[in-house]
Amino acid sequence: MGTRAGAALAQFAISLALGLVLLFGATELLLRHHVVPQDSFTAHVAMLGANTSADAVFGDSHAARDFAPPAGMVNLAFPSESIDHMDWKARRYFSDRRPGRVIVQADPHLFAPYRLANRLGDYSAEIEDAGEAQHGAYLGDGRYRPQLVVLWKAFLRAGGTLNAQVQRTGNGALLSPGDLSEKSPRARRYEARSRVATHSQVAGRAQRERQAAFSRMLDFLAGRGATLCLVTLPVAPDYLLAFAEHAQPEARKERARTLTFFAAEAVRRGAVYVDHQGTVTGLQHFRDVDHLNAAGATAYSPRLLEDCFGAAAG
Repeated sequence: MGTRAGAALAQFAISLALGLVLLFGATELLLRHHVVPQDSFTAHVAMLGANTSADAVFGDSHAARDFAPPAGMVNLAFPSESIDHMDWKARRYFSDRRPGRVIVQADPHLFAPYRLANRLGDYSAEIEDAGEAQHGAYLGDGRYRPQLVVLWKAFLRAGGTLNAQVQRTGNGALLSPGDLSEKSPRARRYEARSRVATHSQVAGRAQRERQAAFSRMLDFLAGRGATLCLVTLPVAPDYLLAFAEHAQPEARKERARTLTFFAAEAVRRGAVYVDHQGTVTGLQHFRDVDHLNAAGATAYSPRLLEDCFGAAAG
């Protein structure tokens, strides 16, 4: 009896080991052939390391989704990144090359509490890990491990494929689907009020510190010889209306002060400042109340280039 039980246990152990090997192998193939090719961050890190363009864009999802740069210019903006991330990235990218035309996102929400809390942390290590993962097993990448069950479920639900909704261009823009005009006025108002609440600023030490960091970033870029343009990017009419009607009075004042800060920083550094908050009015050009969709970005980008660098830009 003991011999039969031992043999059965050994057989179970062998089957379990083989199953785990097959599962790990299948998961590595899932990551390598379906997830990584559509992973915006991995592609972003590769572009940061390999691109040689002197013309670049820095910001968060607003710049990443709203601006499709022309050939020869790289969009190094990435969703959810803060001023600390922008500064670190600008210094790394231009550490060994002279900058040309550089667009820096100048949106007031960069100083909102939720964004001020997003500090640099281990960002440099994340960049290095993402770069090294391209030469090893993706199962070892800490960004993917917590998502493995979700990725498998999405893969199986879709019948053995994963289709990214975001269109990643060759020079870094992350163009989005979506059409705000398809949402009801009530849904747009609710969404706008929610975003306004999230984006509202609170004056204080943390805000002043990040403003100083923003100024140092501009000093670095200007000191390296960049032709600078600061831009406050488009938001939907619903967003502007919600800020005017529902934001707290102090939040409205802080937003106005921040726009004045951006304009003053542009003057101080000999840069151009363009305030494009209300430039795009067609709801069909927005993904949501504060991001353009692919059609909107394609239509808007030439305007931004011209206002930043003149009619000959492109």
